[in-house]
Amino acid sequence: MTKTLPLQEAAHAIAKASVLAGRKDVSSNLKHLLDKLGTGADESWNAEVAGSDICEEFFELQSRVCFPIGLSAWYAFDEGLGVYHRESLAEFTYSDGDEVEDRIFNAVKSAEQVGLYSKELLKHQIDWPSEYHLSADRANLLRPFANQLAFGHVLELGCGCGAVTRYLGELGARVTAVEGSPRRAAIAAERCRDLANVQVAVDKIESFPIQGKYDVVTLIGVLEYSRVYVEGDDPVQQVLERARSYLKPGGVLIVAIENQLGLKYFAGAPEDHGVGVMSGINDLYTNDSPVTFGRLELEQRAASAGFSHAETFSPFPDYKLPNFIVAPEAAEKAPHTWNLGTLLASSVSADRQRNKNSLFSLRRAWPLVAKNRLVEDLANSHLMLAHTQPGNTWQEKDSLAYYYSPKRGASTSQELAFHKNTSTESGISVWRRNIGNTLLTAGDAGWREEPYQPGEVHSDLLQAVLQRPGWTLDMVCEWAETWITSLRRAVMPECVEGLVPEGWQGYQTWLPAHFLDAAPRNLIIKPDDSTVWIDLEWKREHPLPIELVVFRGLFVTFYGIKTVAAPANTELLDGNVLLHRVMEHFGYKATAGDLRLFSKVMHSIACHAEGRVPSEGGASLDSVRLPVWSTRTLKPTLTADCTVYWRAQKQGFSEERSCHHPLALDGNKYTFGLHLPEALGEGGELRLDISNRPGVFLVDALELVNADGNCIWQWAHDGEGMTGVAQMKLLPGQGGSTSVFLSEGYDPQCILRIPEPVFEQLAAGTVLRLVVAGASFQL
Repeated sequence: MTKTLPLQEAAHAIAKASVLAGRKDVSSNLKHLLDKLGTGADESWNAEVAGSDICEEFFELQSRVCFPIGLSAWYAFDEGLGVYHRESLAEFTYSDGDEVEDRIFNAVKSAEQVGLYSKELLKHQIDWPSEYHLSADRANLLRPFANQLAFGHVLELGCGCGAVTRYLGELGARVTAVEGSPRRAAIAAERCRDLANVQVAVDKIESFPIQGKYDVVTLIGVLEYSRVYVEGDDPVQQVLERARSYLKPGGVLIVAIENQLGLKYFAGAPEDHGVGVMSGINDLYTNDSPVTFGRLELEQRAASAGFSHAETFSPFPDYKLPNFIVAPEAAEKAPHTWNLGTLLASSVSADRQRNKNSLFSLRRAWPLVAKNRLVEDLANSHLMLAHTQPGNTWQEKDSLAYYYSPKRGASTSQELAFHKNTSTESGISVWRRNIGNTLLTAGDAGWREEPYQPGEVHSDLLQAVLQRPGWTLDMVCEWAETWITSLRRAVMPECVEGLVPEGWQGYQTWLPAHFLDAAPRNLIIKPDDSTVWIDLEWKREHPLPIELVVFRGLFVTFYGIKTVAAPANTELLDGNVLLHRVMEHFGYKATAGDLRLFSKVMHSIACHAEGRVPSEGGASLDSVRLPVWSTRTLKPTLTADCTVYWRAQKQGFSEERSCHHPLALDGNKYTFGLHLPEALGEGGELRLDISNRPGVFLVDALELVNADGNCIWQWAHDGEGMTGVAQMKLLPGQGGSTSVFLSEGYDPQCILRIPEPVFEQLAAGTVLRLVVAGASFQL
């Protein structure tokens, strides 16, 4: 039987088909339908025939074809703010603060381009709130369901500042976004100002009047606040039931919420809602506080609200800025060759709210969770699809998971889909495509298949070293041996003279141009112990010195690590020290001149990936400086912040010109370096703040050490070597022995009297090295 549709739906179907097929010619059938729509004719159209003649001019036509359900019967429209609202508004207090939201509104208002991948908005992502509200990565949460969401009627409850609203609009959905905060609603409307298929209303989610009209309703980061903003005996259940009332028969509710039993919360990560550490784990929620749920309880609540069944996906590191989404029961369905644990472990580095004092290594724990099939129960967040129609599913057949490259621009953004495939050797297929054009992701265009490589990722093996108390440099070098050997196998035997640009001729050993991303994270150790490279995405126009590839590989590996077990030598907690010592072990060096070249290359890659324009002159050497790792301990240890400040002549001391290092106040002796700038010039000064709290500090050594490890200045343990002493007493040691710094306040400080000729020797890699033990006391 030929399928027929009302004219409006037929035009819709043609517009959708036109976009998915990527045709540029405007369909005469679609024009004909639009003409008829304009006259109000009540006819049907053969959608199967009409849909075969297609166009790609969707955005020019959407205002006449893809319009959302009208709101004018219930709301007035504010032309200035672009939002619908009632005559009187109840107070709604949820906010990230006036300054933050005003800054975001001004950023969106002043931007010429407000699309998902706007380069103008990228530069305004300077802190967590602005990144959360403006990042294109917010869209990753819903990307696996692009086919189902495109061109449907979507009601977004609690749209915030419109990051997800923008994605739905670009996807062609007919979006009604509801937000209780007038300021946030205005930001959302401004973000979608060029999308005629999006409308924003200021209202409480339980007061929205249009019921039974929507294909999809979303509650993204909203349900957990039900007890705070909704009155009633069980506000959570009331919100779920109210959301269901807005759906058409067969509609779907999408809920994204933190997991009360999320693994990172067991590790001590604070919850976003201001309820305190371990509040969820200890079940300390109150009747008027935010609340989250475990998977089973959340699905049971959906069933009690009248939904037939739920599909719960697991977004990682959580639902806010996810880069990896696991399908329901993926661990059970996947063949044994699929290394889900490695993929979960890699998501830890993508968490932009990482806990710096984790009680255990999440990277080591996630593979165990996957092995024991507990992923859905211990995922940090839930992505629940609650269905009204029994048997309905949005999970693609044989799908296992979806991966998205974090912090990417439109041209480099990628989606990888993992599928079970019994016809391949590994039993898995990987499909890859660019997702820079949101509208085209609603179809099956652009996918290309590539083989899945089973095995262990080499960078993951480092965790087994660094999480073992007493780890050493030799252990790290033993880990690196396999990777270095794999690089050396790829060394170019032929002469590269004439192939490299000016400034690169001094290197002797060269790798192919596509080896720029040959880092440990892209080396797979196969079950037979052979190795294979994957995802060598970046390349240069000329061969690469092996020193660059080794430096960058170690840098990106160490940069993703935050906490480790205590090493035998605490100097190795400084990632820069460890990196250079590993390089030296294998016969490579990275001098200040090398670092200038390497930083320009690495800055160029980062800018290209994120869609930014590289700064003139490249990046500073600070961009290739690693942080100091924290050590994990089961008993809380008070720490102080040891800081060096620097200034040139006529400058003041400031945070912009400083370097910090944590110091455990446990009485143990620690050795570390505070990194200094390349030069200070005439009249420069260094100020040392030994702590930021009262305490007693035993200083064995205080010296300047250059990048080659040579001491260029050493404090002689005398009062003459310091001036400007404040909020502390100095008890110099006799004959170069240990000196005592007695901090009497929260800003103890002194200026180091360093001779001018020494300042002239400052260069990249120079550090102020301390050997110190500290203990606190109460004033």
